[in-house]
Amino acid sequence: KVKENDESKNAPIRVRLKKSFWSSEKAYSNAKVSIIPQELPRVAVTTGRRPFLNAGLGEDRLGGAKLGYISTGVRVQIKGKAGRQYKVWLGDALVGWLPEDFAQLLPVETPLPRSLVGSISTSGNTDEDVVGVSLGQRLPYLADQIVDPPAIVVDIFGGTSNTNWITHHRSASGVKSVSWDQIGADHYRLTIALNNTQHWGYDVGYEQGSSLRIRIRKPPRI
Repeated sequence: KVKENDESKNAPIRVRLKKSFWSSEKAYSNAKVSIIPQELPRVAVTTGRRPFLNAGLGEDRLGGAKLGYISTGVRVQIKGKAGRQYKVWLGDALVGWLPEDFAQLLPVETPLPRSLVGSISTSGNTDEDVVGVSLGQRLPYLADQIVDPPAIVVDIFGGTSNTNWITHHRSASGVKSVSWDQIGADHYRLTIALNNTQHWGYDVGYEQGSSLRIRIRKPPRI
């Protein structure tokens, strides 16, 4: 039995099957378990080409259900590990799973990824509108689209609002409004309401330093 203060590293798992009152069988699994409370939570940075977060540990021929793709260089808070995937904190009610091939662990004493979310600016050109969000460091995020009314929602994990300015240039003709909510401690939500009646595609990522960019395609010119 595992007790509250137990610690172990790469310990084999012993399975005991009781056959009767007098006899039982014991075996050890190939898997091993580590209990390292002094080393968790831990911080990792995303690496490689198109890192992503899985919704769970399930697998199929397509690789399992994904929460979404995130940029390279994003710092994430690690809560544990199962197999070859790190358990990533995404607020108090959600976790994601980051394959170890897309993660590099940082030293144990690295501060947890947290940042104030600053000003927001919206601009556009003939092909797209761009919403820029100022951050102190690259934080993990998830994005989704709402069909009715059309909008894009971006959740930033580890972010606390210091958004006092939202600048909306006239060139951003496809964006109706931009608003934010502090969903919970260290959970910032950005909502971009659109003027268009349908979605034409969007992309979210860090392009320069720690500024998050949401690029929203405009309807094709006919």
